[in-house]
Amino acid sequence: GCVVGKECFIAGEAGLAGQAVIEDGAMLGGQVGVSNGIRVGKDAQIGGKSMVFKNVPAGEKWFGNPALPYMESMRMTAALRKLARKGE
Repeated sequence: GCVVGKECFIAGEAGLAGQAVIEDGAMLGGQVGVSNGIRVGKDAQIGGKSMVFKNVPAGEKWFGNPALPYMESMRMTAALRKLARKGE
């Protein structure tokens, strides 16, 4: 039930749930999971071990669990590390 476009790169252990759509030129890193009915836009990139629960617009880079736009995910990780250091 999934649709995978032309010239996509899908690394090992990636999983696509039913009716997922991966548009032309999209790249999915290793161990990426794409939820049911989700669309990954043209030329989008999903970082390894990410879980995609929302549609990813064309050309964007997403990362994390749950997957978020790359910079947002990095800011959240930095904030979490900062909070963890406060408890030391």
